Amino acid sequence: MVVVIDRSMAFFKNTISGLARDGFFVSNFDREPAELRAKLGLDPSVKVMALDATGIAMKSIGKDIPNTPMLGALIRATEMVKFDSISKVLSQRFKGAVQAGNEDALKRGYSEVKTA
Repeated sequence: MVVVIDRSMAFFKNTISGLARDGFFVSNFDREPAELRAKLGLDPSVKVMALDATGIAMKSIGKDIPNTPMLGALIRATEMVKFDSISKVLSQRFKGAVQAGNEDALKRGYSEVKTA
């Protein structure tokens, strides 16, 4: 699994080194995931997902901090943890408007991620 949070790194070939067949490539990318697959030459078995996490963070949190929307995308991609578990942690970690913004970013990351 590879997760690219810094959108400027999306097309760097070294980001995919070690990516296994049948792996996941999840990137902060504001275009279609098929473009990532083509430009990086990813194996058809790799699940490629793209999310405009920066745009979501700016709208939901008010800052260019794409971590929480990317976490939502990662939950959707892998189902390794339950959405509600992460939502609970966010509500324990943050309060008020910061918590609401992060909750929105998590939900949007989960629902808006695109797959190729």
